Parts: sequence; C-alpha cells; structure tokens
Amino acid sequence: MWNCFTSDSLSWGLIPWCATDPSGAAGMINAPSESAAIKTAFRDALKSRRCRERRCPRRHRGIREGTDLGRRR
Repeated sequence: MWNCFTSDSLSWGLIPWCATDPSGAAGMINAPSESAAIKTAFRDALKSRRCRERRCPRRHRGIREGTDLGRRR
C-alpha cells in the first residue's frame, strides 16, 4: 500500500534578477525604506518612475500602535 499522506515544508519568495543563489528568496518579501536604495534588487525600481507613482509601498508616518489610543489625560 502506498503512503498518500505526506507533509513537506514549503517556503516561497521573490528571486530578483541579480540573484546568484535562489536560497535567499524568502528574504526578498519586504524592503525597509532605509535599505531599499542600497539593495540591488530594489535600486532600479527606485530610480525608475515605478516607485514614484505610488506603485511601490511607502512608509506610513503617524501610525501608532493601538496601546494608548483610547486613553486621555
């Protein structure tokens, strides 16, 4: 009888054009705004118009954690 019930670990990510080893693909999901300009995978997108036309995610300012929003002094 064959064992039809198996479980394997899966991971996914984006593999940039500049990658020499696809093992680091899972780390390419998010790019912090502070380091996006120095990472090779995001540098060309920042130079082009794609990120300036609101197609790339931007860092939101003024968003706070919900811990003290309901408290007033």
